[in-house]
Amino acid sequence: MQKLSQRDPRWSKVTIGESGLNVGRWGCVLTSLSMLSTDWGPYKSPATLAKKLSFTPEARLYWQSVDQIMGFNFVHRGYGAPPKITSFPFLLEVDFSHWVLAVGWHIKAQRLYKIYDPWFGDEAVSNRYGKQTGYATFSKLKGSELPEPTWIGKLIKKLKVPFPFWLNGKKKK
Repeated sequence: MQKLSQRDPRWSKVTIGESGLNVGRWGCVLTSLSMLSTDWGPYKSPATLAKKLSFTPEARLYWQSVDQIMGFNFVHRGYGAPPKITSFPFLLEVDFSHWVLAVGWHIKAQRLYKIYDPWFGDEAVSNRYGKQTGYATFSKLKGSELPEPTWIGKLIKKLKVPFPFWLNGKKKK
C-alpha cells in the first residue's frame, strides 16, 4: 500500500465537492481512501475522489458514495474506539477530526495500530494522536457478492443521509 499526503502539491489545492474546502487542509478521508485504493484497486487519486465522491456542503463524505466509484464497498461507520477489529485495513478517526488508515497492529494488547497518516504521508503508531473517536470499514466484495442491504440501509442510501446526521456544524478534515 502506498503512503500519500493530503498536502501533496498535485492535489492539495483541489476543492472537495462544492464545499470550497481543499484537500490539503480537509482531505484526510479522501487521501486515506486513495491509499486504500493503491492496494485494493483501481487506484484513484485524492484529486479524483474530491470530484467524484459525494459530500455535504461542509465537505463531509457521504460514505455510501464510495460504492459507486471505488473497487471496494463501504460497510460500516462506527463511533468511539473500534471494537476488536481483526480485519485490516480500515479508516480510523482520531481526536474527533482527523482520519488515518489503520493497516495492522503495532501492539495488539494495547490496541495500538500501525497507521498511514495522510497529514504527514508517513507510517506511524495510532498513539501519535489522543483519542480514537470513530472508524469506517470496507469490503473488497462488489455487486452481487454483497449481501442485500436492510430496509434502513436502502433508505439511508436513497436519502443520502450523512452520518452522524444528528451532529451538525463540526467540520472534518
